[in-house]
Amino acid sequence: MKRYSFLKLLSLLAALLLVCAIFASCNGEGDATDQNDGSEQGSETDKPINVEGLAVFGNNEYLCKIIRAEKASDVDKQIYSELRQILKTATGKNSAMATDFVVLGETLDTESPAILIGRTAFPESQQVYDKMEHGEYRMELVGNKFVIAYSHEASASLALQKFRGLISKGMKDGVLTITDKWNSSDKVESKVPGLPIFDGSVSMTFDGGDGSTLVLYKDVSPETHEKFLSGIEALGYEHYVTNNIGDSCFYTYHNDENIMHVMYLPRVAETRVVIDTKEFTSLAGLESENIYEAGKSEMSFTQLGLEHPRAGNCQNGMGYILKLSDGSFVIVDGGHTRDMSYAESAGDFLLDSLKVLADDPNDIRVHTWFLSHIHNDHIGAFYDIARDTPNSIKVERLVYNAPNDTQLAGVSGGNLDDKVENAVKMLGIKTVVKGHPGQVFYANEATFTIYGSLDLVEPIKIDNINESSMVMKMEFMGKTMIFLGDCHPNESLALTNAYGDDLQSNFIQLSHHGYADGATLLLNETIKAEASFWPVGNDHYKNMVSKIGAVPQNAPFVNIPHYVAGDTNLTIKDFDTWIPEEKRWTPYD
Repeated sequence: MKRYSFLKLLSLLAALLLVCAIFASCNGEGDATDQNDGSEQGSETDKPINVEGLAVFGNNEYLCKIIRAEKASDVDKQIYSELRQILKTATGKNSAMATDFVVLGETLDTESPAILIGRTAFPESQQVYDKMEHGEYRMELVGNKFVIAYSHEASASLALQKFRGLISKGMKDGVLTITDKWNSSDKVESKVPGLPIFDGSVSMTFDGGDGSTLVLYKDVSPETHEKFLSGIEALGYEHYVTNNIGDSCFYTYHNDENIMHVMYLPRVAETRVVIDTKEFTSLAGLESENIYEAGKSEMSFTQLGLEHPRAGNCQNGMGYILKLSDGSFVIVDGGHTRDMSYAESAGDFLLDSLKVLADDPNDIRVHTWFLSHIHNDHIGAFYDIARDTPNSIKVERLVYNAPNDTQLAGVSGGNLDDKVENAVKMLGIKTVVKGHPGQVFYANEATFTIYGSLDLVEPIKIDNINESSMVMKMEFMGKTMIFLGDCHPNESLALTNAYGDDLQSNFIQLSHHGYADGATLLLNETIKAEASFWPVGNDHYKNMVSKIGAVPQNAPFVNIPHYVAGDTNLTIKDFDTWIPEEKRWTPYD
């Protein structure tokens, strides 16, 4: 009897110990619920991690830190952010954010494993940077640190591309390990085919669309830029023209096949080079070639009224007409297309307007047609006239700049660049020029200087074709006017950074019809316009864009004349006497 009781007691004790062990394992550091966001890993969470190299992730948690410098550059911050996203994609979890900051009296934690981004205070970072050459990136495992080092934004992009490829191979059985096989380096080519060697700066190359290539050099000194220029003619290019916008210098060269535009922007220490193929584009023309005799036609400037019945009471669209003294015209944009479900063609309205202004309505001659960007409410009228009434008009020169096919596919409903190219064929236009910053176009009494396009915005990723607007300054009848197209904030920043007060102009065409996602307050203030032209309908003007609370960046236009593209055209024949007081708009509410 006593023996039976003793054995029973031992069994109860053993069962109790087993229950305690299970309870402890379920509430310890390996809790599957906390670590796996609800997924079931079972005993996998307790699996010991023994690897050769740097264990980054295992047991569903990060085993090392990702560290950047506390005083990081913009490139460091961008690379740090993108690398964390790459890791999250691979692991399903966000890594903790960390910098090399230490409080007073403490020292760096050199014992813990880490991935180091850029120039950190850790000695391993310096060790790798000491080996680097200009334009290079290096990724290297040094002890328990994996260092990602780069000398420039372009080389940093190469490093990220390499890291993204390696990470897919490094993850096995839920464990991500970095080994010395990840050690790698590469160098951004300092020599671009067809260009001289550019000393002291790394190049970034972009597809400019329509056979165009854009090459960007950063941190450029005047001496480096001059040395670069001296090598261009040695490559067989002939100098065509040099233009200036303030301190910024723009050079055009050409040979039998290509046209090269070199832009030096000292305010941002950049040289931007665009290489076009003559298969697509022509030279802009020289001032010495702008030979004309002043005619007897009365010159005028017209803002098209695009809120009219034949355009379905549209609230957007944009169109401007200059009449030159020989009776020919310059057109900027034009308006909608009949292909839009809510609008009849503004092309008909544009053509009717030209006939009213023309000396002979059966002889409509367009000296130059500028398209600010390829959105339907800007190129639609051009396309519709070409498709429906191509014999009603003669266009001598077209100027525009469309992004590449990849960018168009990402931000627009269709490739409207094809529409423009088809219209060129239907109208039989002989001269097509891809517009770039610094180009000057002469049209008898009128002069247009290109200030902005996508060539100025890269490498900022555009999220809207509006960012590629061809921004121009017109000189006509003794006044200047900035045409912003639908210029958005990224392009606004590029313009103010590059030109500053050189953007000042008598008049302004409000960006994106005056809406809140158009030009920045800084750009609008910098232009310092005396009068404003609003390519928007009356209803939207009064109820949306003229309210300073809704569109604060329009504040610089309080108490200056506003000209709204309502339901009628506005034609001005004398810029010196044309601004009556009743055109002012003051009651912003």
